[in-house]
Amino acid sequence: MRYLSRLTCAAALLASVVVAAPARADTTWNLTDVTFSDGTAVTGWFTTDPVGNVVQYHVETVAGFTVDAPPMAFAAKTYDWTSVDGARVLTDDYTFGLANLDSSAVQTDLITFQFALPLSSPPADGIDPIDTSATSIASQNDFTLPMLSSQTRLMVGGAAVIAAVPEPTALALLGTALFGFAAARRRRA
Repeated sequence: MRYLSRLTCAAALLASVVVAAPARADTTWNLTDVTFSDGTAVTGWFTTDPVGNVVQYHVETVAGFTVDAPPMAFAAKTYDWTSVDGARVLTDDYTFGLANLDSSAVQTDLITFQFALPLSSPPADGIDPIDTSATSIASQNDFTLPMLSSQTRLMVGGAAVIAAVPEPTALALLGTALFGFAAARRRRA
């Protein structure tokens, strides 16, 4: 009986520590329905730390065109945090950019995301829309295209959605319950 009482006290103490001091981990966001003005898509994900800095990412675009005259072709691009020719630039609480570099470390292209809400304070519904206002810089630029034309494809819709992960408190509660069941079963045996 004394063992079970100590076990109950330990479980209550553990639960109070977990509930009282929830850890704030990195947040992974999935790009959902993000489209350019030419109708092509942007897919991928990125991870932010608790203050909103992008720490990991994998973003892909498909080939398309600028909508301004004369239309210029854009090649499909991949931006990945593990790539030696990639760089993260232009990061603040609402905006971040990802660049590809050539062998001389010269920027060849850039994709910029601008969100309506700060990345450091994830919204309750887990959805942060792309800012498509007239002042938004959500776009892709290709610096290898001729300078005489528009080198930009603007983003016209989409959002970043928080990837579903189990809550640490729920996992701790489940672990405590399993530990309690095991202790009760051992006591009966």
